[in-house]
Amino acid sequence: MSAFIMGGDDAFDMLAFGEPHPDTVTFLTECNERVSTSISETSRRFRESVSDMYRSFNASSTARLARAVTRKISNIWSDDVVKPLVDIGALQHARITMQRYIMAEPTVRELYHQQRCDGYSDSYVDEYPKVIGVGHYDYRRVTHGVCFKHKDSDVMQSITYYEGLKSGERNLHVSEQADILNTWDAVKSLLEDGSEDPTSKYNAAL
Repeated sequence: MSAFIMGGDDAFDMLAFGEPHPDTVTFLTECNERVSTSISETSRRFRESVSDMYRSFNASSTARLARAVTRKISNIWSDDVVKPLVDIGALQHARITMQRYIMAEPTVRELYHQQRCDGYSDSYVDEYPKVIGVGHYDYRRVTHGVCFKHKDSDVMQSITYYEGLKSGERNLHVSEQADILNTWDAVKSLLEDGSEDPTSKYNAAL
């Protein structure tokens, strides 16, 4: 399976050679700074522009796009099943089944409703707009009978929901619930970090 990406020379360099190691960027920047006292004003301005380029490189759209493509390739053969997703690449390229449960997590849903995270673009369909927490069907399925700290609660509690399932669906196995809850912990941690959007296959910034 091939992947097609639009981009210029910077995009090609990122995909072909990868991102520079942070130590490399630091070394080059320090080299520039060490010679700053012995160069002309024109040379100093040039040095400063180079330093700015190094500092902005990792935050550039080219770098973000390159990381998104790399993560997509790494997860392209992922099965569409319930399983734990704990790294940024796996989360950003979750298949439909796990998208559904990731988007049931209350913190994610709040950001999604505030349009502060992507929410898997057009591949995720929100069947319960504006509903968060126990009012959300998939949230109840994931947390049914599980003892943990629910949103806005300081104590461990287990809630059992007595309701029918949608046609063609089954109860989640306890191991599947555990996989989803571990995934929720991972996605919340990444959201707290506040840099890359774990629900964006294009690696958008939060």
